[in-house]
Amino acid sequence: MNTIGISRHPVIGLKQSETSPPPEQLAFQRCISEKKIKHRMKLEGFGKEREFKKIELVNLSKDYMNKNRAEPLTEEGKHNLIEIKEVKPRKLKGGMNGSNAARRKTIINSKKTASKLTDTELKKEKKPRVPKTRRPRLKAEKKESKALESLQRKECTYEPSSIKIFKEDYTHLDDCLINNVLQDYNNFVNLTFKNKGDEYDFCNIKRLAKRFGIVINQKALQEENGFKDKTIIAPIKEKLLNYLWKTLNDENGMETFHLKSSKGYPKLYKFFVGRGNNCEAVKSIMNKRPWWNHHTKRDLHELNFLWTQWKVNSELDKLPCKIMKTGDSEHICSSSEEEEEVDCSKNMLSSKYCQKFDPEKNIPFESQKVYNRVEANFHLANKKSLLINMKQYYESMGADPFECLPLTFHIKGGSSDPEFETFKKHFFEQKEIAEKEKKTQNVWIIKPGENSNRGGGINVSNDFYEIKGLLNSLSIKSKRTCIIQKYIEKPLLINKRKFDIRIFTLLTCYNQGYMKAYFYKEGYLRTSCKEFSLEDLDDNMIHLTNDAVQKHAEEYGKYELANKLSYDDFQKYLDVNHKEKSICFYRDLLPQIRGVITDSFRAVHGKVDPYMRENTFEILGYDFMIDEDFRPYLIEVNTNPCLDRCCPLLSRLIPSMLENSVLIGVDPLFIPQSGFLESRKMASELCKENKYELIFDSRTDGNKKSED
Repeated sequence: MNTIGISRHPVIGLKQSETSPPPEQLAFQRCISEKKIKHRMKLEGFGKEREFKKIELVNLSKDYMNKNRAEPLTEEGKHNLIEIKEVKPRKLKGGMNGSNAARRKTIINSKKTASKLTDTELKKEKKPRVPKTRRPRLKAEKKESKALESLQRKECTYEPSSIKIFKEDYTHLDDCLINNVLQDYNNFVNLTFKNKGDEYDFCNIKRLAKRFGIVINQKALQEENGFKDKTIIAPIKEKLLNYLWKTLNDENGMETFHLKSSKGYPKLYKFFVGRGNNCEAVKSIMNKRPWWNHHTKRDLHELNFLWTQWKVNSELDKLPCKIMKTGDSEHICSSSEEEEEVDCSKNMLSSKYCQKFDPEKNIPFESQKVYNRVEANFHLANKKSLLINMKQYYESMGADPFECLPLTFHIKGGSSDPEFETFKKHFFEQKEIAEKEKKTQNVWIIKPGENSNRGGGINVSNDFYEIKGLLNSLSIKSKRTCIIQKYIEKPLLINKRKFDIRIFTLLTCYNQGYMKAYFYKEGYLRTSCKEFSLEDLDDNMIHLTNDAVQKHAEEYGKYELANKLSYDDFQKYLDVNHKEKSICFYRDLLPQIRGVITDSFRAVHGKVDPYMRENTFEILGYDFMIDEDFRPYLIEVNTNPCLDRCCPLLSRLIPSMLENSVLIGVDPLFIPQSGFLESRKMASELCKENKYELIFDSRTDGNKKSED
């Protein structure tokens, strides 16, 4: 049997002689000598030696050395072991392009190897090699194509959706000064520094530059390779950043100060970053700012910026504060996370409760400090407090809180609590309905009311007496209250698996009374490892999507890298699997989520930061689930959201979110002296797109209840 490139090859699978190798084997060994290989390559027009030897001869040799065949193969059997695919001919070195080269074929002579290749792969032609000079351009074009595809999704070029909108978003801050400046800031960055093409929209660039007080020399930019020359763009970026920081300070009633020099050297601010939760990422971000110096001791008296994984009340007490008064009584909230609850509904309903804007009120420059934890943050982060605050808010608005929250009962004293009797009555009513309709299984989720994180202490059950035992056990052992929440039995699934959505927000409390909240436009989905089923309620890998739980599963990362999906990945899934509903995540679902988050900040205004500390901020992680009717539910709020970079998606998202948070939460208070960024060429590291948008402002949202 002849093959292309080899005039003869040995009969495959002949029995070995007990005394000496058969003559066919000796012939084969002689054939694969270096001299013979080179000679055959020249005759038949093969390409490189390594390609010929690796693909053809090595595979033949492996198959020939198979000694398990008891009998020689027939000619038909030998042919069945050889798969042949056509390869697109290419021009060879030295101008060889004859008939042999035109009909050149690659032999895949191994049944094991051939079985791994699909018919498509066998027929696929070899792609031409891209020259190095064109690779950057092709890479840029591919990136631009993906960006355009993402932009089209976000601009929602979809038909009107057939799903019901359960929660309207708020638009009262869309045209506020901060959002307008952030939008123009991002537009300028995208039109200039992030523009990978050769052409610039100088008409819009000049319009935006005029707002920021930037002079654009179009001729000089065109001569100096546009916005890619650092010496030209450094002063532009510095002015852009200073304008943004000044706007944020003005909106918080603070004067903008620049870093001063001492004996010819600029002063350096001190920061400390505590251990835990990817602290190195925060340190890296602060080290990019040369006007900051890392301090080794955690003492806010000696620091300007303190970052800790968990709130330290002793450090909070070092920040200046004022106690706000309403009428003749002082309004003081507890800073502990114990059983004590604070009812601030009267203050929330009073227009006097909203801090008045006072541009003359300024913090002394020398004593400027900021801490990344907000006092009394448990009003959002505790499941018990979140339920109480959201119920108070929605009931004061005449709305049903369980339109946005799963039906929930707060049990304080175990099975003897009156609220438990209410739950008992509801449980058996639902059980009777479930038995009749056979559509639901009356499943509930039991979790601690306080101090729980990352899936700790959570149980799922549909047995009343099991739930009762869990309540009594939790109440006796830990002396904590308990939350019983209706399990979402018909969640929206991704490839038959459960998921939730992680949203980042930034809460800032500055200048003793100015509270603002920002919504981060990019988040991610967390998926479970196993297919959804209510048959096994004890398997947390089915029911809990927390990364702290899922990462211990054997299937972790099997379907998605680190069980994470981006918003764009989710949109692609909706486009394929729910095409008939014409759902745009950015238009139909995300605004509803943003509206619920805005309500949560309105609900806790006056409760968090009760003493009105000088300067505090906090990054919060909101978790949402969506049911099969595409209704979003707020599940919980995390005061210490996971910042690990466990996959490429989070390796890009988390550092960007932290950088944006520091740009809004820290930088406006500590602006370097004029020209400092330009001289150190650091503006390029800081001047990037900011994906935060303002959704809550205490000056306009603090007294919304009384207005409504």
